[in-house]
Amino acid sequence: MPVPGREGGVLVGWGVGRWAAPQLLAALSASSLSRVNYRKRVLVAGLGLVLPLGLLAWVAPLALAVRLDWRRAVRADVPLTPAGIAVLVAALAFGLLGLLDDLVEDAGVRGFRGHVRALLAGRLTGGGAKLVGGLLAALLVASLAVEGRPWYLVLVGAVVVASAANVANLLDLRPGRCAKVFLPLWLAGCLLDPTAGAWSAGLAGAALAGLPIDLREEGMLGDCGANALGAVVGTLLLAGPAWLVWAAAAVLLALQAASERVSFSRVIDGNRLLRAVDGLGRRRDEVG
Repeated sequence: MPVPGREGGVLVGWGVGRWAAPQLLAALSASSLSRVNYRKRVLVAGLGLVLPLGLLAWVAPLALAVRLDWRRAVRADVPLTPAGIAVLVAALAFGLLGLLDDLVEDAGVRGFRGHVRALLAGRLTGGGAKLVGGLLAALLVASLAVEGRPWYLVLVGAVVVASAANVANLLDLRPGRCAKVFLPLWLAGCLLDPTAGAWSAGLAGAALAGLPIDLREEGMLGDCGANALGAVVGTLLLAGPAWLVWAAAAVLLALQAASERVSFSRVIDGNRLLRAVDGLGRRRDEVG
């Protein structure tokens, strides 16, 4: 039987996302996932739940197809490699941790420093659980993704995966911004590791399906979706040469440090080109 590639995964994920997203948002409208966005509109931060759904809808039949015809799977660049497993673990682990953070109300605790202080004081917040769980998940993901390479790249790779997930979350403050940044990065990651890209294609397709809903301010990715998308992109970057892994870690750490002092939205709004790209797809009254 023929084994489909990345394009098939994107289509499957897109179909699942297009079908499931409106129904999930309607079902979750009265839940604790309701949020007030930057324009004081109440939205459901549950759009990101379609990403793991799209991923699973793709990888389950793909795994069966690979098992039935592994030779064709190798020729089609979709054998289940350690890097392929790594992107699945990254998507599901960071999606789950993000959902936990979405659901838990961390009263009085804000930002990275706030969650670290709470942990040092013996208090486990939703953000603290995501921080600790994310570091452990990133170590596991990096161990799989950089198999056969120097041990220190595991540590650097873990920084890349965890930081990419966090930066994606920091970008999910305006409609469509996170997907606009990370979907092109996912395509670049597919060039670095076509096999892992194929296994994560369902997630990318679901993110693509959710983008118009996000742009229309009918829902938000939330930590669940943003963290999953960011972690997958970070994992794909680990297939690059060592210098790229080090550079990605440095850039992502710098962005996180800058976010403690500088508003990404203010920087984007102050640059004509960035502002134009950021506003693409939104209705005129939603740009800003």
